[in-house]
Amino acid sequence: MYTQELNTFITVAELGSFSAASRKLYISKSAIMQQINLLEKKIDCILFDRNSHGVYLTEAGKIFLIQARKIQHLFIETNKIMQNYKNTIIVGTGYLSTTNFLEDYWNKFSKNQSFKLQFKEIVNCNNKLNTFG
Repeated sequence: MYTQELNTFITVAELGSFSAASRKLYISKSAIMQQINLLEKKIDCILFDRNSHGVYLTEAGKIFLIQARKIQHLFIETNKIMQNYKNTIIVGTGYLSTTNFLEDYWNKFSKNQSFKLQFKEIVNCNNKLNTFG
């Protein structure tokens, strides 16, 4: 399965900096470094040369980046396909609307069903691509 370490690796490789990746991913620089160290340990390869001017991909890192991007793309495509088979029904709600009635009704209805109900606030009803927050 696609992991956070792969996402972090791709971000560091693209930005060439642990600090820049930290800012982009909203996690600490030490967390970035820990994830990269863990990934390098898992695959038993050094992926980055580190020096005071930044980080640079090793030859192994360049090869791994190509493969990591393929894995990332495959994961995204697989998630899109699997949307048709999810067991969660997402109901759009407004910020101030209550979901108690629907949730109570759903719990009674779904006792013997394997579906879950999830409520998501409708953030921007004008933008159909990014409707849910």
